[in-house]
Amino acid sequence: MLDRYVDDRIVDTFLTQQEIEDSQGTVNIMMGQTFDAGQPVDMVKYALFMMELSDRLEEKGCRPNATWLLADHFMTEINSDKGSTKADREMQRRIAYLEALNQTYGGRIGMLPSSQLSRTQQYTAMLARVQGEVEQDPEFKAKLMKTIPEDRRGSPGALQYPIEELTTILTMDTDIKVGPPYEALYDRPARESLDGSQFKRYSGVYLTRAFPFGNPDLRPKVKEGIEMFGILPYKKDSKDLGKYRIDPMNDSMEKVERLLRETKDQRAVDDLVAICSLAGKRLGTEFNVGELAPQRKTEMAARLYEETIYRPIEGARIAETLRRMDEVF
Repeated sequence: MLDRYVDDRIVDTFLTQQEIEDSQGTVNIMMGQTFDAGQPVDMVKYALFMMELSDRLEEKGCRPNATWLLADHFMTEINSDKGSTKADREMQRRIAYLEALNQTYGGRIGMLPSSQLSRTQQYTAMLARVQGEVEQDPEFKAKLMKTIPEDRRGSPGALQYPIEELTTILTMDTDIKVGPPYEALYDRPARESLDGSQFKRYSGVYLTRAFPFGNPDLRPKVKEGIEMFGILPYKKDSKDLGKYRIDPMNDSMEKVERLLRETKDQRAVDDLVAICSLAGKRLGTEFNVGELAPQRKTEMAARLYEETIYRPIEGARIAETLRRMDEVF
C-alpha cells in the first residue's frame, strides 16, 4: 500500500511500516507544524500524501481521521519566540492555505490550533499523566531527554517542549504521525519511551527532503543541515532562505519561472516534479516526465507547477472569495 510513495520520491522513511499497513478501525493521522508569513509549496507534498494515505486506508475498511496541528502555543508560550498577535495573524493565513489545498485536491484534513487543544480537560489530564511518568520513571525521563537536541539538554525547562509535544500527540490519540525527515531523530526515542509505559505508541512517516531553489550562497553549517534533513517544509524563511522558496499563495508565475531557471541544485526541481506528479493524479491528470536533460526538466517543472498547483489553487482562492462575498451580500 505504501511502497509506491517511496518509488514516487514522496516518502523517505517509515517507522514501523507494517503497523501502518495493518491498521484497522479508526486511524488518527496528524502532522504538527509551526509557521511564518509564507506558504511553502512543500506543504502541498504533505497535504497530498495525507490525503492519499487517508484514501488508501479507507479503501481497506479503516476510518481515517487526518488533522493538521498548528503549533501556535508552542511558538508563543513554550519557546516564546513570537508574539500572540503576530502568531494568530500568520496562523489564519496558514489555515487559508491549507483550506485551499483541501478544496483543490479533494482533501478532508482537519485543522486544530495547539492553543485550543491545550485548554481542553483531556490535554490537562494527559499532561499531568506524562509529567507524573517523567517524575516516577527515570528510564522514561532518560528516553524523553534524547528527543532534545544535545546542546539544549542542560537548559532549565528543557523537558517542557518534548513533554508538551508528546502530550499533544497522545491527546490526539495519534496512530500515524507525518513529518519531515529530521523529526525521525526525535520520534524514535519518543516512541521508545512509550514502550512498557501506560501510553499508546504511534507510527511515523517522514517525507523526502526539501531543497532551496535558485542559487543561494549557503554557509557550511546550513549546507550540512540541508544535506542531512532538507529545509523545513512549513516555514518559508527557514534558515533565512525565504526568497529561494516557492510560495503558491503569494508568488507570481513569473517569479517561479525565474527562480526555477536560476536553480543549480537539480534535486529541488526533481522534488517539485514529484509533487506535481502526485497533484496531477489527484486532479485526474497522469503524466510521465521520464529521463530529461536538466534544462528540459526545469522547463517541464514550470509548466507542471502552473497546471497542477498554481492555477488550481488560484481557482480555489477565487471560489472562496466569491463564497464569502455571497455571505456578506
